[in-house]
Amino acid sequence: MKATERIKNGIPLIMAFSGGESSFYALKLLLEEYYDKQPIYIFFCNTGLEDEETLIFVQKTEDYFRSLGYDIKIIWLEYRPKRNYEIVNFETAYRCLDKDFEKGYLECPMTYYCFDYDLPEFLHRTCTRELKLRTINRYLNDLNLEGLKSVRVVGIRFDEIGKRGLNLIENYYPLVKYGITKPNINIFFRDNIDFRLELPSFCGNCGACTQKELYKIVYLARIKPHYFNWWKWFSSEVLKKDFKYWENYNGVEDVFEKSKKENIRVPIDERNIYSIQLNLIESLNDLEVFEEKKECSESCEPFEYSED
Repeated sequence: MKATERIKNGIPLIMAFSGGESSFYALKLLLEEYYDKQPIYIFFCNTGLEDEETLIFVQKTEDYFRSLGYDIKIIWLEYRPKRNYEIVNFETAYRCLDKDFEKGYLECPMTYYCFDYDLPEFLHRTCTRELKLRTINRYLNDLNLEGLKSVRVVGIRFDEIGKRGLNLIENYYPLVKYGITKPNINIFFRDNIDFRLELPSFCGNCGACTQKELYKIVYLARIKPHYFNWWKWFSSEVLKKDFKYWENYNGVEDVFEKSKKENIRVPIDERNIYSIQLNLIESLNDLEVFEEKKECSESCEPFEYSED
């Protein structure tokens, strides 16, 4: 049975909102099609390493859809010690602030995860599993909405299906169903919405994520060095060494040294692409890289994470 067939049976729809524009558009389609028919639960999982602009965008998203008459609430969750969770909101969500570097980031959800479980490193996405997938699952378990009692909504775009693959049995893909690509979303925001996620697409939603290609990490070290505050602190104060988080065994010191070179590669900001042809060419160029390295795209999708 396909997920779309299960939706007709009144099963609740569960969406992990990444904090990006693709998730915004997926939520738009979901509400237009199912708001009056199915219970809808929307979650945003804050790792503590998100850019402030992401948090602002999540709040603006809820405000926008509520202004249209949709009585929705985005549920903000954070990982807590001993594999627990806490419900937070825009005001109380953890921020990895510059001023806190000296005293440390001991209350950051990412820190809790590392102390409880593992270290985030290249091609080792247990942070997605613990901070997002299982955190949502714990909340759903408390509501008795796990397993076959719900359908997961995944915001993968039509132009990303070559990279990601689809699980049509368990998940529903509104952007794939309607053939929505990144240029479609860019045009929609340009023509219809008075706000955007004020971040270049290559920044993603979790700062210096270990799944990003090295050239993107190096460029981020140049333009957004604060993204690396937590990584610097954890290496120097907790691990007492320059741990190799990123591709090709690069640590914080390695990345910042590479960022000093004059001719470093500048990533493409896909927010400025309005041609489907250009976007598909970019996706095809990235396809080999993704299949070899399994890099995250602009967001970390928990419902496509394999626990095997």
